[in-house]
Amino acid sequence: MRDYLSQFKRDFALCAAASVVLGLLLLLYPDTSGTILAVILALALAALGAMHILNYLFRRFPDDLGRMDLVSGLLMGGRGVFLFFRPGVLIGFLPVVLGMLLLFGGAVKLQNAVDLARLRAPLWWVILVLAGLSAAAGVVVLLNPFATAELLLMFLGAALLIDGAFDIYTLITIHRRVKRFKKELEGK
Repeated sequence: MRDYLSQFKRDFALCAAASVVLGLLLLLYPDTSGTILAVILALALAALGAMHILNYLFRRFPDDLGRMDLVSGLLMGGRGVFLFFRPGVLIGFLPVVLGMLLLFGGAVKLQNAVDLARLRAPLWWVILVLAGLSAAAGVVVLLNPFATAELLLMFLGAALLIDGAFDIYTLITIHRRVKRFKKELEGK
């Protein structure tokens, strides 16, 4: 269980740091970073497709019969190649995906706020407010009231930057509070 929690904390911290970096890039360089991100995602999709195809080709035949590695690999790889040559298609979906991530981040923050309240942390409500702001930013991005795609990407960058920074703050706060709570339990 301890290894799982350590891995979760590392993954959460990595995602928060990635959100900060991506937010900065989108805020400062909306056109360039949107295209670069689309190309990186297309390459990742193509690589994942290639891995599925290789997995299919090099596994022992009767093992895992019925797995659709070849089909899924061809579909993923094909999409990745298509999107590599047409990154504008992915850029159109990028705000939707990142808006959904902001909504998901709001849900995670909501759970963190409840956890902190249960740990009797004095400022748990700050995380609750941040959960609402993250979810609201996600809704704004999904509704897209912006006049240009560049403005949308800049707003999205600012939201991701703030969201990632507060995720890091939340992680540190929860870690400190859990340590304090364990000490209080051991002292009783």
